[in-house]
Amino acid sequence: MRFDSAQHRFVEYDPTRAEQQPADLVFGIAALPNTAFVGSGYLGLKQLAADGTVVADLTSRLASRFVGAVAADPSDQSIWVGNRFGGAADRLQGAATTHYSLDVFGPLANSGIEDIQIALKPGQPATSRQVLFGFRESQTTAGFVAVYSGN
Repeated sequence: MRFDSAQHRFVEYDPTRAEQQPADLVFGIAALPNTAFVGSGYLGLKQLAADGTVVADLTSRLASRFVGAVAADPSDQSIWVGNRFGGAADRLQGAATTHYSLDVFGPLANSGIEDIQIALKPGQPATSRQVLFGFRESQTTAGFVAVYSGN
């Protein structure tokens, strides 16, 4: 399958060998009911409908178009996006975007985020959520997991 930009959807397609080389890498996919969010290493964040049609290009809402991780929080339908080459994370909740950087993560914000996991406690409100961020190792910092708690 391939995405046909003229039709704005995925169509059956048998690529040539030369065309099988990916032009980009997907570093994260997060699903919510009837939609998915695809994070690209170089092309940002796209929201897809259940049929594969691109609903929105959300890249302009991010601090960086280089996505390293994506996670969906089912408690409030928000999307958490980790920036691959540093700059920390963005949270998209409806029309609002919150950027979490040095003020939350300190110098870790300069490291890339390669994984995000949402930990919800059953029966507890969304304010009890914990978001786990997997930071990539750098020349000065070992790989690291940071836990964000709160709303």
